Amino acid sequence: MTIPETANSATDEGESSTKPGVEAAAAVRVLSYASTSNKPYDVSLEDQMITMAEYSSNQKGWAAAGKIVDAESGRL
Repeated sequence: MTIPETANSATDEGESSTKPGVEAAAAVRVLSYASTSNKPYDVSLEDQMITMAEYSSNQKGWAAAGKIVDAESGRL
């Protein structure tokens, strides 16, 4: 498993990473997690991250806190 990385360096500098009009105190911090599978319908790690980024960017009050990529979870 890889080490989580910060999704927005602005957050580290004390700036809000929430959408305009959303109070920083009301933001829900979320992590994106992608993992591999040994099933034939496996979706690539990159595609999983793209899908999660698109989904979370459309959620009011969500702030990206980071991401975790688990490249070995489902592999035999």
